[in-house]
Amino acid sequence: MRGSRLTGALKEAMAAPRGLVPVEQTTRPEVPPDDAGLDAWREHCHRMVLWIDWQRDIDVWRGSVESRLDGVWGTQVC
Repeated sequence: MRGSRLTGALKEAMAAPRGLVPVEQTTRPEVPPDDAGLDAWREHCHRMVLWIDWQRDIDVWRGSVESRLDGVWGTQVC
């Protein structure tokens, strides 16, 4: 069945533990040429989802770090 095949990048992302953000930056995937086949566009869409998820995870992580730092700096007595 064609729809059940998972790409290598998608399998890797699904196997990663939740709550962890990859150290290396994920780059925005290159857009395939207009005459690219459906498989190339399908792969591009999967990689875009991974890239958008990475951006969201980084934003959440930054927010949690900032709130923890606010708690640390807010409770210190100088």
